Amino acid sequence: MSFLDNIILTENNYRLALLANPAYAFPQLVASWVLFFFACYQTAHHLFTPANRFSLGLLAPNAPVSNIEEWANRATSTLHACMAAFGCLSWYQNDKHLLKVPTDYAFLNSFRNDFYLAITLGYLSFDLMRLCYYKWLQPSSHEVSSAPIGSMLFHHLTIILAYTIGVQYHYGTVYMCLFLNNEITTPFLNARFLMGEHNLKKHWAYGANEAIFVIGFFISRIVGNLFILRHVQMHLPTYYAYLIQNGLPTGMYYLLPVLAYAHCGLQVYWFGLLLRMAFRKMKNGQPTGVPMVSPAEFAKTAAPSAPALESKAAKVLGVETHIVTEKSLRVGIAHDKAAVVLGLQQSPPSSQVNRRKRSPIAS
Repeated sequence: MSFLDNIILTENNYRLALLANPAYAFPQLVASWVLFFFACYQTAHHLFTPANRFSLGLLAPNAPVSNIEEWANRATSTLHACMAAFGCLSWYQNDKHLLKVPTDYAFLNSFRNDFYLAITLGYLSFDLMRLCYYKWLQPSSHEVSSAPIGSMLFHHLTIILAYTIGVQYHYGTVYMCLFLNNEITTPFLNARFLMGEHNLKKHWAYGANEAIFVIGFFISRIVGNLFILRHVQMHLPTYYAYLIQNGLPTGMYYLLPVLAYAHCGLQVYWFGLLLRMAFRKMKNGQPTGVPMVSPAEFAKTAAPSAPALESKAAKVLGVETHIVTEKSLRVGIAHDKAAVVLGLQQSPPSSQVNRRKRSPIAS
């Protein structure tokens, strides 16, 4: 095999590598995908950097480095998610016929299965290094993950351990490949973030994307995972008997259910966070706080009806008509009723008005 053939990024090259050197084929494949995702991440950095010659112009010229890093991370994550979801579908279409007896679900040896697991293993290894870098080596002021950093580290380490041991002993890899369907929701999660960055939260596309993400998360990561978990639980006695008969380490018997339950439990935890977010939005609605504006921006907003607006503003703010200073403006904007009169905020719902009437400020 030539030097380029040793960079095994295709199914065919991996199959040839298995024939030539089966002991090192899988680690070499994983390493090649780690380098691939790192290269994609660096390329995305250049494409999203406004000052770069090849910039796509998607970010503002004064965009901070943290935003550029986040966009590069989301782009790489979306690429992996599409590849993982395609891998799950490809395996199902091409290798499903190999599953003839229950033990095949736990002990099937499929090079295509291992190939797509290596892609995800390479991405998770890269992303784990990225998380550790921004968490400890270069602490960042922005979020480096869409989920709590602790749960992401647990998620990555769990899957890396499962894939490594599973491929080595050809145990549970079918279930691991089926779990790759969970990645189908990741592009919608990243699209939700990017639309939020462009202040599109009130656009219909943002709401539609958010609904698809939550529904897809429930179907794929909750309902789908429960079916897989049920299948694992039903056939565990058969798998244990097979382990004993073939002289495999009996400790591996506990590996599959423990890691499967840990993975599914983490998805339930994340879904609980999504439900809490949705509940808070339905209960409280959009935030009613008004961002601070400069006197110049306020003057532009108030220019069409300045005399009437100044009169109403002075009455609500408790100042003379000709004294509308920056200090009084800050006080008024902080007061919801003043913000409504000034035209800087819409009228709050009646339920919120009733609650405010009971407060000392409103009285």
